[in-house]
Amino acid sequence: MNSKNYVDRNILFYYITQFLTSFLFFIPIYIAFQKNYLTLTQMGLLASVRYILMSLMELPTGVFADLWGRRISCTIGAFLDAFGLILIVLMPSSLWIIIGTLIRAVGESAMSGANTALIYDTLKENNREAEYVKVASKEGIIVQISLVISTLTGGFLYSINPTIPFLFTGISIFVSAFFYLNMKEPKIDTTKYSWTIYIQNTKSGVKELFKNTYTKYLSMYFLLVGGITWAWMTYSNLVFIDSMGFSESSQGVILSMFRIINAVIIGIFAVKFINFTKSHGAWVHPIIMGLGSLLALIPINVVGSLAILLLMSASSLRFNLLNKLTNEVFNSRHRATALSTLNLLSGIIYAIIVAASGPIMELTSPRWIYFFTGILPLPLIIFLVIKMKQNYNLNKSV
Repeated sequence: MNSKNYVDRNILFYYITQFLTSFLFFIPIYIAFQKNYLTLTQMGLLASVRYILMSLMELPTGVFADLWGRRISCTIGAFLDAFGLILIVLMPSSLWIIIGTLIRAVGESAMSGANTALIYDTLKENNREAEYVKVASKEGIIVQISLVISTLTGGFLYSINPTIPFLFTGISIFVSAFFYLNMKEPKIDTTKYSWTIYIQNTKSGVKELFKNTYTKYLSMYFLLVGGITWAWMTYSNLVFIDSMGFSESSQGVILSMFRIINAVIIGIFAVKFINFTKSHGAWVHPIIMGLGSLLALIPINVVGSLAILLLMSASSLRFNLLNKLTNEVFNSRHRATALSTLNLLSGIIYAIIVAASGPIMELTSPRWIYFFTGILPLPLIIFLVIKMKQNYNLNKSV
C-alpha cells in the first residue's frame, strides 16, 4: 500500500470510528434509566468519580499508547467501552451500572487523545499535517450528525426496551474497534510519557495560565464558565428535562432538535460572537447563562425548554469562543499544555458541581440547580469580564 493510500485509508477509518463512537443512543434516556436504580445523589457522585478516574487514567493510558501503539490503545479502549455498556444491558442494577460506567471510563481514557494523535501522526509522517484542521473540521460535522441521529432515536428505542439504547451504543462502539485495529500505525517518534514530564508540563501549563494579568482573569473565567456549562450539558440539563414530565421519546426529539438549532445558530453567529467579545468584552456567556438560568426557574415547560436551549448554547460556545480567546494569548510552545491544564482544572469544577447537584436537586427541585450554578456565580463571572476588558489591550500579546 503506497503512502497516499495508507493516509487516505486512515483518515476514512478515523471518520468512521468517530461516527460510530458518537452513536450515543442513551443520551436522552440515561437519567430515566438510572433513576430505576440510583438516586440523583448517587448519579452525581458516579459522574464525578467517573471524571476523576478518567483524569487519573490519562497518564497510564498515554504510556500504554506509547509502548504498544495508539492503534492498539484505541482498539482496547473501544472494546472496554463496549464491554461496560454490555454489562449494563445484561445485568441492569445499581452495582453493575457503577461497574459498567467505571469500565467505560477506562476505555474512554484509552481512546481519548490517542485517536487524535494517531491521525495527526499519520498526516505528519507524510508531510500532510497542514490538513489536520480540515480533517478535524469534518470530524466535528460527522460527530454532530451521529449525535443528532442517536439522540433523536434513543427515546423511541427506550420505549421498546429500556436497555436497547445501551445495547445499540455498545454494538456501535464494538464495531469501531475493528476499524481502529485496521488502521496503520505511523512510525513517527513522538514525546514519551513519564511522571516527570507530566508534572513538568503541568507546571508549565499553570505558569502560562497566570503569566500576566489578562491571562489570569481569562483562565479563571474559563474555569468557571467551562466547568459550569459542562456540568449542565452532561448532567443537569438531562435531569431537568426528565423532571418536566416529557416521555423519553419526546426528550430525544427535543434534545436532537435543540442540537440542530444550536449548531445552526453557532455556525451563523460564531464569528460575530468572537468579534463582539474582542470589541466589547466577554459578555456573551454571562448573558446567555444568566438568561437561561432565570428562565429555568419559571415552572412552565415551554419556558424551561427554551432555557435548556440557551444552556446548551452556552456549553457549545465554550469550544467556539473560549478556545479562540485562549489560543490567542498562549505561547505556541506551551499552548497545548496550557489548554490541557485548563481543561483539567475546569474538570475539577465540573466534578464538584455534579457531586453537589444530586443532593441539591433531591432537597429542592432540578430547576433550582441553575440558581446555585448559574445565578449565584454570575457576579464573580461579571467581575472577571470587566477585569479582562480592562487588561485586554495591555496584556494580550505579552
